[in-house]
Amino acid sequence: MRHAYFAPLMGLLCAASAGTIAALYLPPALTAGVPIVTAPAVAVAAGLLGAAFWWWIIAEPRHPSWPRGAIVGAFTGVLAHPLSFWLTAMGQLLTVGTTREGLFNDLFIAPMMALLLSFISWTMIGWTTAVAGTVLGVVLAIIEERVVPPPSWVGEATRARG
Repeated sequence: MRHAYFAPLMGLLCAASAGTIAALYLPPALTAGVPIVTAPAVAVAAGLLGAAFWWWIIAEPRHPSWPRGAIVGAFTGVLAHPLSFWLTAMGQLLTVGTTREGLFNDLFIAPMMALLLSFISWTMIGWTTAVAGTVLGVVLAIIEERVVPPPSWVGEATRARG
């Protein structure tokens, strides 16, 4: 088994856990009518960031460790907030355009509103998403350390990028 196989696995686990938590615990005021954030946007944001950070920090350098897994999970948990708000805003702008009343009704204001809502979200629940992502990253990194053998001295380690 290779290190690269764990990047999509981290993405799927992050998407499944974030989407489930968002579907169960998002208040109806945020998702009814003109939604501020949706559970599918949360799942896509967490999945994309989880896989990308896992590839960048663990799979590409081929150094799985639980501290790196914790970093990946914390980054994913924190940065999924602005991306999920931005994905919801872009979904609204692409489907209904700018003529509809709503929070994200301007292409240039939507990214700033997503960032503002992220700061509010971080103060309310962001710390729990960072903790959940950290736990998920540590567990998957420990599993990867056990499953994937380290590079051999003659094989992969000598063919490293320079």
